[in-house]
Amino acid sequence: MKLKNCIDNFINYLVKEKRYSIHTQTSYSVALRQFLDYLDEKFKKEYNNNEECSDNNTVNNTSIAENMDIESIEASTIRPFIGWLYDEGKNRNSIRLKVGSIKSFFKYCYKKEFTKNNIGANINIPQKEKNLPNFILKDEVKKWLDEIELDTFFDYRNKAIIELLYSSGLRISEALNIEINDFDFEKKQVKVFGKGKKDRIVPVGENAILSIKNYLTQIPIFRQQNILHKHTKKIFINKDGGQLSAVSAWKIVKSSMQHNVNCNRNSPHILRHSFATHLLDNGADLLAVSKMLGHASLSATEVYTHISTERLKKAYKLAHPKARN
Repeated sequence: MKLKNCIDNFINYLVKEKRYSIHTQTSYSVALRQFLDYLDEKFKKEYNNNEECSDNNTVNNTSIAENMDIESIEASTIRPFIGWLYDEGKNRNSIRLKVGSIKSFFKYCYKKEFTKNNIGANINIPQKEKNLPNFILKDEVKKWLDEIELDTFFDYRNKAIIELLYSSGLRISEALNIEINDFDFEKKQVKVFGKGKKDRIVPVGENAILSIKNYLTQIPIFRQQNILHKHTKKIFINKDGGQLSAVSAWKIVKSSMQHNVNCNRNSPHILRHSFATHLLDNGADLLAVSKMLGHASLSATEVYTHISTERLKKAYKLAHPKARN
């Protein structure tokens, strides 16, 4: 069967049987069109370099790929397609999707017995590109925290949340589940219940301790002055006296960040990234940082070492005269 007919059948299968969205259908169609372009480019070069080929204009103006028998395509024909995509300027994540589409296509052709073998089975998909986490510079964090005004109960609460997230690198869900008894102010640490219902002890900085203590002195006053319909043991409360939700806390941090720091993304998790990056910048042990973050493995923490390394390279290039040559 001709390759074009197989592709038409496959797209029809995605539409009528799999009922994929228009977006997904388009993604598959574009990937397969590019695969045809790659095959055309590959085989036209071979034909044009062949001395026996006398009619180059005919070869250059027709699609060789569309008229190929699908059984003539081998795994060795598909593999260079990845390099072709790189040459076309596609990023790794885009290439992953396109190669995955080609693999799905040949798997379909094998199941429908258009081919005797699933030639895409042994084609490896490139690893996912890892984006380095965003973080805030230490001076920016300090300036931000120093400039938070404390006029209302909610100002005290919000600053305590931000200070704790940065000081201890907590996930927002972990911070919101903390109770007063989880703090040991004398030892400057807090007990945290993290992912997988695992608890850990995390240090808390002096500034965060002070903000939390200031916030705690405001809670009785707030309760006396307001009719609260709820009561919770959790330390961070909402306007009704119940536990502050993750959505509300996320909005609080985002709003404060937007007005005070220069960052591509504004969310509580940026404070966690900043915590880890600043510790490693100052020579903290990777294993210790991993434990404080509650990571299951060191590999999850190692991404922060890449940030530190990149920053050291930039500092070296700016400071070292030989680095600019």
